[in-house]
Amino acid sequence: MPPTTIARYPSFLGKPPRSPVTFPRYNISGDSNLHNLLQPVADRLGLDEQSLRKRNPRLIYADASGYGSKGSDANTPLFDHTGLARSGIMTMVGELDMPP
Repeated sequence: MPPTTIARYPSFLGKPPRSPVTFPRYNISGDSNLHNLLQPVADRLGLDEQSLRKRNPRLIYADASGYGSKGSDANTPLFDHTGLARSGIMTMVGELDMPP
């Protein structure tokens, strides 16, 4: 049986164009938070782990960053093809004995 992802009562937030950011006032009532924002953006929006845990100490917090939270590329956005190329996975794509 394949793995299943269940999101019970999910809340998705987006920044409407030309309107003030209201994330810090958002009521965190769920049990988990997952985002893929760069750390400076998460900090600015009040969606960093420390800020969210002040409002919900039991929160399960996860961020999906492309290059990790530490190191020289921590604040560099990652796109699918750059991640595949940098990881070496792209070398496995294509026909046998042909370049990727």
